[in-house]
Amino acid sequence: DGVLRRAPLLIKYQGRLYPCLALAAYLQLRGSSQLMVHLSELGAQAVQVRGNLIPVDARARVLINYRGTARAFKPVSAADILEGKVAQEAIRGKAIVVGISAAGLKDLQATPLSADTAGVVIQANLLDNLIQRDYLSSPAYTPGLELGLVLLCGIASAWFFTRLRALGNLMLAGGGAMIVFGVSAWSL
Repeated sequence: DGVLRRAPLLIKYQGRLYPCLALAAYLQLRGSSQLMVHLSELGAQAVQVRGNLIPVDARARVLINYRGTARAFKPVSAADILEGKVAQEAIRGKAIVVGISAAGLKDLQATPLSADTAGVVIQANLLDNLIQRDYLSSPAYTPGLELGLVLLCGIASAWFFTRLRALGNLMLAGGGAMIVFGVSAWSL
């Protein structure tokens, strides 16, 4: 659907692994240059930096736990920092992700929270996830479970729709939609 929910932590290029911007910044913050990739028969399972175990999918992508849009992180102009217009106390001890903000140059992506999130905000969310160790994860069996539930719901609804009248079908569809919404909200 074009919505950015996952981001690769590692990218393989010419036989070498390279960290994404957020992971490289996290490694720098932790004073580490080493990480460990935990593998299974299906592919990657986790990326470990010291004691921090980061759950990933088989292609080493992490689910991003979005804190919010640009308002979730306080923007500070890089020019203001360089010109000394920002108090040292405001940025001391903080991780700063530098990005572009010119209207014609914005790297905009659709995310679960907004249709036009700047790439720098996505990186800030991912870096915050790494620092806070606050991850979303999805078990390897999730695609199979989703397919099974879709098939089950389709078969059950077809069976009910052939046996109920219009009002019963409307109530069944409305109730089913509320159940799906409630279970999704609960499981998230």
